[in-house]
Amino acid sequence: TSHPASFFHSINELWDIVGLLKTTHVSYDDFLDAFGLEREVQWWRRFIPGQGCLREELLTAMNICYSNQLNPEMNGLSGLINLMSLTGETFSINGGNQQLISSAFMQAQKQYESIVNTDNNENLSRIRHVQAQITTVVSDMNSMGLWSEQRNMGKFDIVILAAPLQNSQISFFTKSHFDEAVLHS
Repeated sequence: TSHPASFFHSINELWDIVGLLKTTHVSYDDFLDAFGLEREVQWWRRFIPGQGCLREELLTAMNICYSNQLNPEMNGLSGLINLMSLTGETFSINGGNQQLISSAFMQAQKQYESIVNTDNNENLSRIRHVQAQITTVVSDMNSMGLWSEQRNMGKFDIVILAAPLQNSQISFFTKSHFDEAVLHS
């Protein structure tokens, strides 16, 4: 059409007319700060089980899924557009996301106990739940070794890492088939 509002000289002019220009000039983190959404769980809430941070558990995860970026790497408008995808009914896990790994561990333990001889309690200790911030995973053909900083957490047949791997800063290595002293990333 020939209506003056139908044509824009730049995308910034469009965002300005619809009132969204300022959101393009701030990070999504700063945009969320303006709404009072905490960046971290408040110190006193850390002592209450199941207390999470909306920004970390939902909004950061959403942006990683949709845009493969963390909140500070996005502008406010991009984050807002991703947030629009959460319309409708949303679901949460009672007690927080940590219930996923606890449930998986309990189910694995019960299944393992139903398979092995329960008279011999020595075998039941094979399944372990290790809660630590893992920094390095070294795998070979039969197992995976885990490290938390410089501390060796042991070798495992199966490992479940409950973390968003893109930004976890976990180093993954594989032992060379020719020389075990050589690691490949």
